[in-house]
Amino acid sequence: MEHDLLLDPAHSVFAVNCRVEGSTLHCGAFYLEPLIQSQCIRLAYSDAKIEIELPPELLNQPHPYRAWEVGLPIRDE
Repeated sequence: MEHDLLLDPAHSVFAVNCRVEGSTLHCGAFYLEPLIQSQCIRLAYSDAKIEIELPPELLNQPHPYRAWEVGLPIRDE
């Protein structure tokens, strides 16, 4: 399954050029606003809805986080 763009409801997390492989969301580009406190983030666009788990080191960061070619675990619902 591939998605051009996935966003959280507050538009503070962006995942671009994504594909789901097993229990991992692979993102071509990933952006996270500073001071995100929730480890579980629901990303969606159109009819796609995926809940991911952020690594603890990305929480409460004072600066925006930008990365390329990121793999994030998909949370079992």
